[in-house]
Amino acid sequence: MTLRTRLFLSHGAVIIVTLLVMAIALFVLLAQLQALRNATNLAPDLVRVTRSMRQDMPVSSAQIAFDHATSLVQLPRRIFLLDSAGNILGDSAESPQTAPADRRLNLSKTLNAPADLPALLNREGVVIGNFTDTSNTRWEFIAVSVRANQSGGELVAVARPINTNPVLDVVEEAALGRLALAGFIALVVAAVIAALVARSLSRPIQKVAQAANAIAQGHYDERVSLSSPREFQQLANDFNEMAGQVQASQRRERDFLANVTHELKTPLTSIQGFAQALSDGMIAGPEAVQKAGGVIYDEANRLRQMVGGLLEGSRLESGQAHLAHDHVNVSDVLRACAARFDLRAKNAGISLVCQPQKGLFVLGDGDRLAQVFSNLIDNAFKFTRSGGSVQISSAAAQSMGVAGVEVAVADTGTGISAEDLPRIFDRFFQSASISRDGGGVGLGLTISKQIVEAHGGHMLVESEPGKGTIMRVWLPGN
Repeated sequence: MTLRTRLFLSHGAVIIVTLLVMAIALFVLLAQLQALRNATNLAPDLVRVTRSMRQDMPVSSAQIAFDHATSLVQLPRRIFLLDSAGNILGDSAESPQTAPADRRLNLSKTLNAPADLPALLNREGVVIGNFTDTSNTRWEFIAVSVRANQSGGELVAVARPINTNPVLDVVEEAALGRLALAGFIALVVAAVIAALVARSLSRPIQKVAQAANAIAQGHYDERVSLSSPREFQQLANDFNEMAGQVQASQRRERDFLANVTHELKTPLTSIQGFAQALSDGMIAGPEAVQKAGGVIYDEANRLRQMVGGLLEGSRLESGQAHLAHDHVNVSDVLRACAARFDLRAKNAGISLVCQPQKGLFVLGDGDRLAQVFSNLIDNAFKFTRSGGSVQISSAAAQSMGVAGVEVAVADTGTGISAEDLPRIFDRFFQSASISRDGGGVGLGLTISKQIVEAHGGHMLVESEPGKGTIMRVWLPGN
């Protein structure tokens, strides 16, 4: 079902329901007005009849007065004289004295009048209603309480047959025709409005669909511009943000493939070249062969590290890497990591200081966190020359209102240039100040960042060329 059809059906349903409610309300109002009009027409006759029946006259005189009152109203009106129980004592259409006994019944049973008519009359004084007589003729009546004497003859009612074609019917016929015409016009207007609204809604959606199709075909720079309404502006902004993320993801993927190709090319070329030289006998002598074998081993080991790092990073990104959830004492982990670098610090002439705050715990994988801290310390040594220092510390810290632990690894090394600083967490990125002879493949910081984020934390870097670097790791507390 198209949007235009849905809008038309919804508009049409609202219009039809509204017209039905209006029609019902109109007919109820007309019926009330008709009843009031009829009562108004019957009231003068009732007044004349009750005036002719004085309240102090005896029953016989009341009957004579009633017979006289019947001449005061014109056919087809009908006058009833009732006792306090609602029994018919007089009927202008038939004399009670000549009527069969079974015809002298209670008004509520014979004429389907309200069963509590006497009580209503005693309480309200005047009652307006309708009834059906034994010949299935419907009558409308107005009744009033009078008192001919103490024993009976208290009720007088004036009635007339309900016209088969009253003014109400004429009004209803005219109203139905006009309501039908109004409904038809409203449906036509609804169709036009639905078409216009559907057009105004479908155009922005079509623009978004076209842009999505363009992105699916590889045009990642496609964007959508929508001016109104606000919801479509938000849709356009969200779409453009998504398109930007897709474009960035594709760019990272292309860069990743290019970097992988470049990184694999160098060690493979070395391995192939030395292996070919050994195979052709171009390398002779035990020392030369040992050197060639060492190069092949080192390059193969570098490839192994690269593949392992890529696989680990992929598992961390996809959430498939298994992380333990233990209560990790940060101080113990940092001291254990620093102990592994004691000999290296002495040989390099670098001061290694580890001063973690005690009693700080995080919930996570201790081995993975040790991998992160060891990588940061290793990078600090790579940047720091002899005579410099590497300091390791930890302290309680909050981030975005969440309590946690911050670990800092600071060095007095060469620092990182402003151009390299935004890229240090990228795959295969290596600063020019770090020689490849150090054995790195440019994945250490990338994997470290992924491990920290998998723990719900984040990493920050502060660096100034010539003054050193501070790597900060924040982790939520347990």
